[in-house]
Amino acid sequence: MKYLVVILLLAVSVQAQYTTTPVTVADFGSDYRSLLSSPRWKAARSTGYLWVVPYDGSSSAPAWAVSADNGQTWTSGEAYICGSQTNGIHTSCWATSGGMHAFTEGNYYQYVSNPGTGAAYMGSVYSFVGARSLGVLYAKSDNEVWMFRRDDGDMVKYYHTTNGFTTYDSGYVVDVPAVLGATDASWVRVGAIGDPNGDPAVVVMQCHNASSGTTLNSGDGFYYYTWNGTTFDQHTITNEPGVAYDDRYFQFNRIWSVYHVMYFDNIANTMIHLTSEGDSTVVSTFAGDPIPARVNPTSTIVGDTMYLIWSVYDNTSIVMKRYSDGVWDADSTVIVASGAGYAMTVPNAEGLGYVPIWYDADGAGQVDFLRFYEQEAPTSWTAITSLPYTIST
Repeated sequence: MKYLVVILLLAVSVQAQYTTTPVTVADFGSDYRSLLSSPRWKAARSTGYLWVVPYDGSSSAPAWAVSADNGQTWTSGEAYICGSQTNGIHTSCWATSGGMHAFTEGNYYQYVSNPGTGAAYMGSVYSFVGARSLGVLYAKSDNEVWMFRRDDGDMVKYYHTTNGFTTYDSGYVVDVPAVLGATDASWVRVGAIGDPNGDPAVVVMQCHNASSGTTLNSGDGFYYYTWNGTTFDQHTITNEPGVAYDDRYFQFNRIWSVYHVMYFDNIANTMIHLTSEGDSTVVSTFAGDPIPARVNPTSTIVGDTMYLIWSVYDNTSIVMKRYSDGVWDADSTVIVASGAGYAMTVPNAEGLGYVPIWYDADGAGQVDFLRFYEQEAPTSWTAITSLPYTIST
């Protein structure tokens, strides 16, 4: 019987949670939005390298930095990405095995190959016609890249290349007014992730128009589109539109064949979680976790587990919650760092052994980096002891 007790204790033991001591990547100007997603990725991982592409508030250009040692040290780029274009706050990046791809406001694209430690590794800058962008980038390989953006004709347009934009084709994912009922595509937001085959899956939503106080797309909500080899097939995530301004700060990711959208409802003061496989949608909220202010969610996937990270910048906290086996784990909300701005992670952390987290530490563009572990760890790492943690309103 004694041996049986020991076995049971081992079976229910819980792994410790730790973070490494934060490392400062660089100071990127004076803006707490250096890592704004809405819903773009500003961090990525290629083979052996971590990348981050923050907004530089001092120049309004997109900066970048790279690490070859799991974030212990960082090298800043010698030049701004995408030709020093202004309005870098809307930069999107993605990494493939050979390097990092970036797409920024004004419709500019550039590829930086590993190890990315100087201008010699920066490829040509390509530009694309169109006034409205607020685009997002997804790369299937070093040479095959997809970019999605709002178009002048109130469409969501794509650009696709298989040779690094030496040549490319283009088309439309969706006619926004015809399908979503929108009258102003300037409030459209677009996100992208890879589907199970590595082809793009694109989510499109028409968000609340804060300037007029009305919801432009009454009766419509989030839709996602998957590439069938010729065109994009439409799927419904939910037929209920977000009613709060902060639904535009949504996050889009995938666990196996199930797609996930998370956004903050600042009227109900809770996070909304939508899951969809095909056209079947499940809606859930974070019961017991009231979250004040805009939260700018970001997420990463490890196997069948998703780690959602958000920023409570008026409470100076970077917070994480874990989703596994189809549910949000009870008592899994923890503070992982103190920070006054937004946070960011990579789309998928499989094989890293940790969750990489970048965040604005001072609310003025100082980007710090740490690693989050759920395992036994050296005593030099910082143990998380505030379990569970519920944010006060």
